[in-house]
Amino acid sequence: MARQGSKQSESYDEKGEVMPTRETPNMDERRLLFKIDVHVLPIITLTYILAFIDRVNIGNAILFGLPNDLHLRGWELNSALAIFFVSYVVFEVPANLLMKKTKPHVFRMHSLEKN
Repeated sequence: MARQGSKQSESYDEKGEVMPTRETPNMDERRLLFKIDVHVLPIITLTYILAFIDRVNIGNAILFGLPNDLHLRGWELNSALAIFFVSYVVFEVPANLLMKKTKPHVFRMHSLEKN
C-alpha cells in the first residue's frame, strides 16, 4: 500500500508499520556525482603519481650519494626531506592554479629570474 501524494512506494511489515526503504539517487544526483568524479579524481590521481615519482627520485638520489655530496649526516637529511615535502604540498596547488591563470612560460620565467 502506498499513501497518496508520496513519490515512492512504501513497504509495510507484519505489524503494519512502514519499513524504511533505501532511496536511489535521482538523475541529477548521479550527474553531479559523475561530474565530481570526472573533475576531481584525475587531479587526485595525478597528484598521487607525481608525489610517488618525487619520493622515488629522492630515494635514488640518496642511493647515489646525495648526502655525501651535500655533507649531510643523520637527521640533517631527514629534516631537509621533511621541509621539502611540506613546502611541496603547500605550494603545489597554488602554483598550478597560478599557471592556469597565466601562461606556463611566464610563470616559469619569473620563477627562474635572479635578482
